[in-house]
Amino acid sequence: MKSKIYGFPILPKAGLGNMLIPWADCYIWCKDLGIQQIAPFWRKIRVGPYLRGERDKRQYQKLFISGNMINGLSRLFLLLISKRISAEEFRNLNVKKSKILPTLVTFSDMNKLDLLLGRHEEVLNELYKITKPKFWPVKLQKSFIGIHIRMGDFPEKSNSLTQINFRIPLEWYIESLNQIRMALGNDFPVVIFSDGTDKEIESILKLPNVIRSPYSESISDLLAIAKSTVIITSRSSYSLFAAFLGQVPSIWYSGKDAIYKKSYMPTEKNGNLEIEWMPGQFLTAEFIESLKERI
Repeated sequence: MKSKIYGFPILPKAGLGNMLIPWADCYIWCKDLGIQQIAPFWRKIRVGPYLRGERDKRQYQKLFISGNMINGLSRLFLLLISKRISAEEFRNLNVKKSKILPTLVTFSDMNKLDLLLGRHEEVLNELYKITKPKFWPVKLQKSFIGIHIRMGDFPEKSNSLTQINFRIPLEWYIESLNQIRMALGNDFPVVIFSDGTDKEIESILKLPNVIRSPYSESISDLLAIAKSTVIITSRSSYSLFAAFLGQVPSIWYSGKDAIYKKSYMPTEKNGNLEIEWMPGQFLTAEFIESLKERI
């Protein structure tokens, strides 16, 4: 192998959104420097999705191919003999590569979305390249409201001020949808993306012109949500990464800015299109206009 320095994303045992951020960070870094990327390990041992009876068992290894990334025995050999240094150390200290051993620059931080601002098209194109074509979303409506409802391992909302992840009440989704439909039309199509059962989200599924995503895999849903006219989000990195990929205006339950301190859009103007909303509030004219421009 010609190069003596490589990028290697070390993926957390987490949801797909959190796994894709270090992968994308590594991909862009390698692309900018002309460095080869070592394929990550998508397979993680997961018992929870089976115990909870979730629709998605999170077997992400079956979704992707290696593409141009180093894989197989070459990957194992490099992982065995190489010197490792984190991307943070490399960026801060400008560490030189080893003169004797290959150097792996590792990427594991799930909070580096800000380093990808303005690069969403490149990340999206590469994500399609490494996703098996049978999982690409097809036959979607041209314009639709995407709603991501996270259930699964998220607990019910408590009274704790420090609780970060929780199931957002379905009433919030319904009321925010009503606000958007007041501007776009009461029959504007809606696609629900959720790991919950039909019974768990029944109250929103029975609304007019609302359908559930036809896809069974998380990557298909993620790529589909990125095509939305607007996303009504869950409190998850999955929603955040989907919105980033498509640069989609989004509505968030109160507290988004405390969790995700960086905008996923590159300009201040577009930053206003990531709004926190609670019942009783009205959507801004700027936000509504941005939705109409996307139709």
